[in-house]
Amino acid sequence: MELTSSLPKFRECSGDRKYRDLSPVDLQTEDNLNLWRHLENLAQISGREITSLRVLDFGCGRGEFVGYLRSKGVQAFGVEIDEKLIASGAMLETMYPDSVPLLSLVGSDGKVGFPDGYFDIIVANQVFEHVAQLDGVAAELYRLLGTQGCLLTLFPARFRLIEPHYHLALVHWLPKGALQQAMIRLLVRLGFGVPPPGNMSRQMMGRVIAEYAQCETFYRSNKQIGGLCSARGIELDFRLIPQQMLSKKLERLSGLKRLAYVGLAKLLPLIALRNNFKTCAAVGRKHRL
Repeated sequence: MELTSSLPKFRECSGDRKYRDLSPVDLQTEDNLNLWRHLENLAQISGREITSLRVLDFGCGRGEFVGYLRSKGVQAFGVEIDEKLIASGAMLETMYPDSVPLLSLVGSDGKVGFPDGYFDIIVANQVFEHVAQLDGVAAELYRLLGTQGCLLTLFPARFRLIEPHYHLALVHWLPKGALQQAMIRLLVRLGFGVPPPGNMSRQMMGRVIAEYAQCETFYRSNKQIGGLCSARGIELDFRLIPQQMLSKKLERLSGLKRLAYVGLAKLLPLIALRNNFKTCAAVGRKHRL
């Protein structure tokens, strides 16, 4: 959603590095490595080499993951709604020249400039919580995915304790409106949340964060997200990746630590707890409408 007020944008006054020009160092991050491992697992399940897959990073920011994939020999592209972020990733066009721009803008109609069924994998990392009209995005993802393609989406859980962008506890649980905005402004004035830049008062920062929460973050339950995507032809599996992560963790443990973890997994619904209170990671596949 486009902001129409005269307030500064939250990203611009919160120290967000994504508006800085991309550098090669920015490609080698733990986040990119973790995403790469997820893609390797998906490629293995599909029985294909990862370098044979065409990948789209939907909501790519400056293109950090696009550049990482290109460095691995993957034909990767990215799309984004923020023109300033695309400009910040201009380095990639020089590093990995292609006949098609590596990073491009989503159209004003929500459409992406690629043909139907063009991609084998679409990654939407920390995107869904910023989408007001998720059903429209899901429809476009469905159009872009090949018949055997899959969607990898990761986003903050609806009921995680600390909101991950502006770092306030519990206020994102509240419905949008006057109460939520008043609580955000109060907590920021009391010294909580992302601190303002040196030239801004906490009162003003509270207003900036309140507007960001109102206009640019949209937290939904997994049931809601799954239903919206299913109605547009993409069935989400919320258990596959968390189960893989638990299995990998078990492989790294031994002795008493392994026994304790196995016991904990039997006593507690670890996957459900992660999906509701930490971070969701889901794999989506197309089904017939």
